[in-house]
Amino acid sequence: MNLDSLDYEILSFVERQSNISRMQIESHFKDKIESLTYRLDKLTEPIVNKNLYGVTMRPTWIKPNLLVEKDGLIQITEVGRAYLQDYKKQEALKKKLLIEDRALKIIPIIIAAIALIINIYSVFSQH
Repeated sequence: MNLDSLDYEILSFVERQSNISRMQIESHFKDKIESLTYRLDKLTEPIVNKNLYGVTMRPTWIKPNLLVEKDGLIQITEVGRAYLQDYKKQEALKKKLLIEDRALKIIPIIIAAIALIINIYSVFSQH
């Protein structure tokens, strides 16, 4: 399933709230996400094994998606928690790699600046 950062933001919000109504979610995200209804439908729609054409559906072939809606309340499933946890780990790793990359780019600049300062100091201290 392809999710983007807005989907993960919805998952994270629902996880923090535990059981929450669709209206509360829509109220929270009304100014941030224009396609919220579509996203909620996509995240709550049960996953059906699509290789079963012509076969009578059995309940065991239908799995809950990342969010499940029961009695008008939406909650995150274990699959949703796993997706969210993986996303958070990936984002933390990206952040760490970005910091390391920036540090590796700035170190030569710092070394060059120190060398320039030492050189200027040595030139002026000789006179």
